[in-house]
Amino acid sequence: AGKPNLNMAEDLSSFNSDISSLDLQQLEKIGKLKKTALLHYQGKRPLEALRVLEEAIRMLPGDLELIYYEALCLFQLGKYERVYDILSELEKLDEEKILAGLGKIRAMCLLRTSKFAEAETYIRQLLTNSKNDRQYLNMLAYALERQDKLNDAKIILQRILEKDEFNTNACNTLAYVYYRLNENLTKALELIRKALNTEPENPLYLDTLAMVLYGKGQKLQALQAIKKANFFDPQNKDIQKHLGEISKDQPRH
Repeated sequence: AGKPNLNMAEDLSSFNSDISSLDLQQLEKIGKLKKTALLHYQGKRPLEALRVLEEAIRMLPGDLELIYYEALCLFQLGKYERVYDILSELEKLDEEKILAGLGKIRAMCLLRTSKFAEAETYIRQLLTNSKNDRQYLNMLAYALERQDKLNDAKIILQRILEKDEFNTNACNTLAYVYYRLNENLTKALELIRKALNTEPENPLYLDTLAMVLYGKGQKLQALQAIKKANFFDPQNKDIQKHLGEISKDQPRH
């Protein structure tokens, strides 16, 4: 098979499928293609999923659900700007709100492209209808932290942990916020260790552990943690930056 077409939804004005034109056999085939594509997506094989979706979209062009699946695969491939454009159009057309998680993926696209102020505005809008959604709250706290609104982020994260003390994302982000504020570092260490108990090889959590240890003056332990984070995610620019900072500040023997 050739390379999948990564721009199947290029004409965003044409989201309009006519399912009534298909016979039962065609509908069954599309259903099977959807299931196959979903298995590839869940197995983190987005290119294979896109090849399958391409066939389904040829049979039923403009189908909202198929275009949404395409966007999810493109997200796995890191095509965040493209995905954001597709989801922006889908959100307008999905009047019955059948596309689960669309808002969260769209918000993630803004975060992944470092549009933190825009992400904050959009996530606050989503929270008007889902004020206790912890995923939205975690994303909002992250957007605030990246804009240096540390106390605002802290309040939101503390609110999450009051209801869900083992929320690993909140534990991680609050620990990092405490590090940046240079306060409650013992509590920060407790929080990040709790997160790592659940995901011991998560490079972002290891990065936070390194910075909290560094803030506490435990420079050798910090170096060990940041090296481990870098091992699991050597392309992460924040981890690389922290590795450089901690490495340069090691005691000389």
